[in-house]
Amino acid sequence: MKNRKNSSISQKLLPLGSHVVLAAVNLYCLIIYFTQVTDKNLLDFGYVAYITMLAQALIGLTKYLNDESFIDLRILLEYGQIVLPHPFLTTALWQKLSVGPNEIALLHCFFGLAAFLFFILMEYKRQDLTDLALITSITSSIIVGILYENYFATASGFLMAGSYFKLKRGEDVCTASPKTPTFAYYNLTMAAFSGVTLAQFEPKNWIPEF
Repeated sequence: MKNRKNSSISQKLLPLGSHVVLAAVNLYCLIIYFTQVTDKNLLDFGYVAYITMLAQALIGLTKYLNDESFIDLRILLEYGQIVLPHPFLTTALWQKLSVGPNEIALLHCFFGLAAFLFFILMEYKRQDLTDLALITSITSSIIVGILYENYFATASGFLMAGSYFKLKRGEDVCTASPKTPTFAYYNLTMAAFSGVTLAQFEPKNWIPEF
């Protein structure tokens, strides 16, 4: 009986803790990206990724106060966390490494943004658009990482592929109960993803300098 009670408590705390971890990691990544990667240049696609994940983590905490509060915004940001971070970070990586024409680099953003805007306007998720956005950016990230010997980029591609296809690919991924271990595992995986993607940009320093 005691073991069952402890298990129940841990299942409730895990999703909550995963939001706290995701928020803390992305706040740190955002600060380092701003101060040590872009030299405080705000016109960079990478910000979209870290801000989206930070916002999802913070808004996600509201469900522990009231399940119905900000529910539409939570669903929107949950889907945004699926289709925006990796494509936008892949575009930023292409631009940093001068991989190819800027028009091709921007295609990653375009596919992710198209899927996100369709979700906003039509209020449902098209699996083909989601797959297109992620498969394109994941494949690109892995190949670029190998060619440029940036193995953090390759790792981020595999990490995103695993988290998406194992935990988030499905029609109800944004409306499923957020108080489940699977939901928590995804948040923790995305926290690890944030750290790995930051490493691919080779920050000048890992300590924030304002």
